[in-house]
Amino acid sequence: MKTGCFVFAVVWWSFCAPPLVRGDGEKDPSLMDQFIQSAGNDRNSAVQFLKTHPQLVQWKLYMEQNSTSAFHEASKRGHTHVVLLLLEMGAPLDSRDEFGRTAIHYAALCSKQHVVRHGICPEETGYLGESDDSHVKTMDILLSSGSSPPVEAVDNDGRTALMYAAMQGHSDVVEVLLKHGTDSAHRDLSGWSALFFAALYDHPNVLRILLENPKTESDVPDSMGYTALVIAAEQGWKDNVLLLLSYGADPSRLCRDGKPPSVHARAKGHEEVAKIFEAAVEKSTSL
Repeated sequence: MKTGCFVFAVVWWSFCAPPLVRGDGEKDPSLMDQFIQSAGNDRNSAVQFLKTHPQLVQWKLYMEQNSTSAFHEASKRGHTHVVLLLLEMGAPLDSRDEFGRTAIHYAALCSKQHVVRHGICPEETGYLGESDDSHVKTMDILLSSGSSPPVEAVDNDGRTALMYAAMQGHSDVVEVLLKHGTDSAHRDLSGWSALFFAALYDHPNVLRILLENPKTESDVPDSMGYTALVIAAEQGWKDNVLLLLSYGADPSRLCRDGKPPSVHARAKGHEEVAKIFEAAVEKSTSL
């Protein structure tokens, strides 16, 4: 059968075929489990499984009950071939899990180099991935498809994919998201932008990329009155502090408790960072 005919047949089945049922008349949830297992083995197994069970493409019930979907699982792993197939099969890219996350959130969050552990990325359970898995390519495919969730899609906490990428230090994914027009100044429900996450988790490369973007606001406080500079100071991240200062962050801005960042840095045992602040304040007042 020609490829075009196959795709037509798959799409017809995904919309019109009756769902597989168990003896109790409900959809068989083991199918999604089997797909996840096949995706964990290799992308070719996942592709073959989808071709055999196209019902999974439009399967929303199981996703809503168990917070996953075929698209989420493929995006978590950076399986570009599976993502492309799902696009051809008309999968609903705007599907969200119970936390409001879309496929682009997962493409930003998970990778072989992920830092922050959420208990949801395959790498946390021993998945080693394949040599050509690519979350960067997956993200670019999703955002270029014309039918994907908007680049500014937010989860239940108001967080965008850019924030997840910044949190994990995925500089390549950050660049793809910025290329597609994501707003680096967007803030979540706590008032944090992507800059805060890069500052907190010590990702100076991401911090620099964000600061070079004209939309990024380097010195706006969150809902508690803290800036990205204060967050970096409390963690003792010298490189992040110097980088933020070089892009105009105010070293004299007081924290919510009325104390300067140097006090917080020193209280956390970061004497060198405290001295950097004090020198920056002295320099700014002498100008």
